[in-house]
Amino acid sequence: MFLIVVEGLAGLVWEAKKKNLLQGVKIGRKEIEITLLQFADDTLLFCEPTYQNILTLKSILRNFKMVFDLKINLYKSQIGVIGIEKVVLHQYSRILNYSHLFIPFKYLGMRIGGILRVKFWKHIIDKIENKLSK
Repeated sequence: MFLIVVEGLAGLVWEAKKKNLLQGVKIGRKEIEITLLQFADDTLLFCEPTYQNILTLKSILRNFKMVFDLKINLYKSQIGVIGIEKVVLHQYSRILNYSHLFIPFKYLGMRIGGILRVKFWKHIIDKIENKLSK
């Protein structure tokens, strides 16, 4: 049931992108734009850190809540930004009513953000090699 409901959130995000109300983040050499990632019951929303995008996200989340009668867990919800001043982060945080997510951070036990070096991957490679050797 949850997967069907969050598909509604994906639809709201897609409509906002289609109407140029929300600009995702472009990553990689091919500049693939991402806006929404979902894993199990976690949802990660990505956008360029602009005032318009933050207002659009707030609108999307408010509409999602009204349509599906689901509350967003504010204790688990955070906003993180890269490359903007802390004052702006505080403004965006107040608009969304979320706490700050400082980068780098851990998600599912994995470090996200910051400079990644070969030594960062060592423990992950070791775990995979250990499992494969069995």
